[in-house]
Amino acid sequence: MFNKTTVQPNTKSKKILYSMKKYIALLLVSGVVASAAYAQPNSTLSISLGAASPYSHFGSTDVKNPLSGSAKLGATLDISYQYKITKLLGIAGLLRTQMNGTSTDAQATNLKTQTGINWNLESSSWLSGSALVGFTFGIPITENFSIETRAMSGYSRIAAPDVTASSDSFSFEFKSATGAFSYLLGGGFRYNLSERLCVMANVDYFNAQAEFSNMDVTLKHRTNASINPLSPNVNTGLPLIDNLPLTNNSTIRDKRELENRSFTQSIETLNFTVGVGLRF
Repeated sequence: MFNKTTVQPNTKSKKILYSMKKYIALLLVSGVVASAAYAQPNSTLSISLGAASPYSHFGSTDVKNPLSGSAKLGATLDISYQYKITKLLGIAGLLRTQMNGTSTDAQATNLKTQTGINWNLESSSWLSGSALVGFTFGIPITENFSIETRAMSGYSRIAAPDVTASSDSFSFEFKSATGAFSYLLGGGFRYNLSERLCVMANVDYFNAQAEFSNMDVTLKHRTNASINPLSPNVNTGLPLIDNLPLTNNSTIRDKRELENRSFTQSIETLNFTVGVGLRF
């Protein structure tokens, strides 16, 4: 019978092995920390606020222009994400909400002139919400300062203003919303405040061709009068009113009708925004 012999590891070897493992672990941790500290951030998440100035027909109040949107200076809120594919080229996504008030004084005056009736026009704002994706191109000027351009496209949900046109005898109410293809072209600059924070300013052109149909239109007679408030040749400059096929013997009272009217509005704005971004 053989005796079992237990071989004890050399104490000195154990100490050397332990020291090597400890040293390797320390090197790995140091490498990870150094990489995190000195790696160039490729992603930027930002939020921006600014003004939305109506452009072209969208801001027109010309009563002879059937494309007039009567939009006023509005506000824009953007939330965007950008990822750099290379030092110059990047991809980006943008969520934008925009509001533009309306001006109806010219239309009310023109309506009174053509009908001989005093009209009061009340209107809410043009509202839009957009989701866009596209590309960015940045040109570094210094280590922390760069000029950037962007081209994006996507989908927008557009809500036309709720319009109420009322006189002593009649009242019209209009509501409508639709979806539309939209795009954005713009540029600006970015300045890195630190490894993690940056500030930016952008100017862009936004366009959406909105086709409104199945409008929610309500015509009410406030009195027993059966005359038509608008003759067929009346041109108010408001597509919502001008597209109503009213007859000369209208006797409808408190009924909802004419819900299949449609019109097209070009939503065009120049947007000026400033914001702050988190780099990671």
